[in-house]
Amino acid sequence: MTERADWVQWRGIRIHNWHRPLSRYMSLFLAEGLQLRAFLEPMPTPDAAAAAIERHHRVPYFVLMEWTKPVA
Repeated sequence: MTERADWVQWRGIRIHNWHRPLSRYMSLFLAEGLQLRAFLEPMPTPDAAAAAIERHHRVPYFVLMEWTKPVA
């Protein structure tokens, strides 16, 4: 739950990756007056490896969010 920056590398690409809790992003969006319209955690496809599906049940690979800004 702590914010931190780590250098990570894969396939010859090195990036400075920032980890932040989801609540940090949600709080910032809400503070700007945005409204959350949809929040999805897509499941892996049925043909995915069993280990990948098992991991996904513990930690989703990604989430999809739809935010809108109300018209003033």
